[in-house]
Amino acid sequence: ESGVTLVVGDMLEPASYENVVSTVDGVIHAAQYPIQGRFTKQKIGQMEQADILMTRTLSRACLQHDKKFVYTSSTLAYGDHADVWITEQDALHAPPIAEGHEQLVKELLPLHREQHLRAIIIAPGWVYGPGGLFKQSFYDTQQKGRLSVLGAGKNYWSPIHVDDLAAAYGLAIESEAYGEVYNIVDNQPLPQREIVDLFTDAMGVKRVGSMPPWFLKILLGGPLVDSLVISFRVKNEKAKQALGWHPRYDTFKEGIPTVVKELKAR
Repeated sequence: ESGVTLVVGDMLEPASYENVVSTVDGVIHAAQYPIQGRFTKQKIGQMEQADILMTRTLSRACLQHDKKFVYTSSTLAYGDHADVWITEQDALHAPPIAEGHEQLVKELLPLHREQHLRAIIIAPGWVYGPGGLFKQSFYDTQQKGRLSVLGAGKNYWSPIHVDDLAAAYGLAIESEAYGEVYNIVDNQPLPQREIVDLFTDAMGVKRVGSMPPWFLKILLGGPLVDSLVISFRVKNEKAKQALGWHPRYDTFKEGIPTVVKELKAR
């Protein structure tokens, strides 16, 4: 939309993005270093180092030029809470894939308190939409006949439609509630098993079985599987009250039919 500029650069090359900061009103850091193939500790380390470099570069530039900075964390960073509800007051105990987010949140909040960095943290849930990681891990995998549930599938995931996440970014960059973390999830966390079933139902295909985590670790990588079998049942009241944000798609059940329709039309 008008007023938003997408900057394309290399996370590992600060010169490709840091000079833009002085020309804008605020910065939304939503970049993620891509991983190809199995998620190994080494690859996750590379992803974390890219995020650390970019986040520190952008936060320094935002401090220098007094600009707003919205950082993208993850609700995964709260760690496994079984069926207990999670709020922004809970401590971070990140699984392997979100350890970098935990580290950077713990750096950015003190920068706000001590140096007045105008920072806001957005912690999205499990993002789904007609592209990106959701397309790769669900749609493309189902098309290849490889989709399955991770273990028993009783662990809670907290979904968020990509359009609702985008709306939250827009409200965050306009907000002056600096030094705050906002969980951006829809209104109904669901067991992983139910999420997969709703997806296959929307696709009009047979429901899939499950695979034991130990086997999926061989295929996908241990750090990834260890991160996806945790249970994160997250509340969103703070974002609603403070940002005036409300998801267009209240639940995954409401949002997934449109996503599947868009994917099939491509």
